[in-house]
Amino acid sequence: MTLDDKGALAFGVSPALLDPAGLPENWKVQPDGAIFEPAPVREALMATLAERLKKKAAVH
Repeated sequence: MTLDDKGALAFGVSPALLDPAGLPENWKVQPDGAIFEPAPVREALMATLAERLKKKAAVH
């Protein structure tokens, strides 16, 4: 997503490629046009919460 000349949202394309290591395990069997939304901040937050829950469970 980007902005057009009038400031409205518009779709764009990029020559950038994603590193396959960052894609879901089953990415090769997805149909053309499937959408993958990377969210590294969300993943980092979930990892932090999971670690805290594991530590808390080990204490009890």
